[in-house]
Amino acid sequence: MDSVLQTMVNEKIGPGERAKAFVQVFNETVGTSKAVAFRSYPDCLRSALLLMDVKEGSRVAVSPLSPSIYKSVIEGLGAHIVYVDIDKENGCPKVESVLSSNANVLMLFEPKGTLPLKYNEASTYTEAVDYGEIPIIEDISESIGSSLGTEYKSGAMGGIVVCAMEEDGVVSAAGGAVLGTRGDYSAALRSMVPSRYLRLPDLNAALGAVQ
Repeated sequence: MDSVLQTMVNEKIGPGERAKAFVQVFNETVGTSKAVAFRSYPDCLRSALLLMDVKEGSRVAVSPLSPSIYKSVIEGLGAHIVYVDIDKENGCPKVESVLSSNANVLMLFEPKGTLPLKYNEASTYTEAVDYGEIPIIEDISESIGSSLGTEYKSGAMGGIVVCAMEEDGVVSAAGGAVLGTRGDYSAALRSMVPSRYLRLPDLNAALGAVQ
């Protein structure tokens, strides 16, 4: 709480330097190159979909285990939500179901700390599954910090990575969410930096950074 209290003492509680430091820590932790912290998870998801060029008529594949907010955000853009089967071994979308869905984007939710890894006969996760050419928004809200040794960790698969920071999250900023990007999506993110009314305040960022 010292970090939060110091932010209050400094009387700089809106989006500012602490928020910038927070997203830098996120980048270093997850392996993304650029990130923005939002005040709300829905705004974060919507921005991720827009970066993926999701629009009216687009098809977005999701797991039935995904947060229910996905449906309203996707349909709010005029896109179609497509539910795909899950792999019984890892709880993530099944490859065959995703590839046959004709979806334009996969929103990959990783429930309860699980990762989209193959499961071999020796009961050992060995490598990441292959979803082909479909662009991936990887939601690590429940899997941030999960890893398979040094070979694979949460957030490694998506061109865009999102993470909710709610009160009951693995990492909490008492609300909000972070959107991280890599590759071409980082350049696109620079051109659509959200207004200060959508960005996470320093007061929340101070808590998130410490966690």
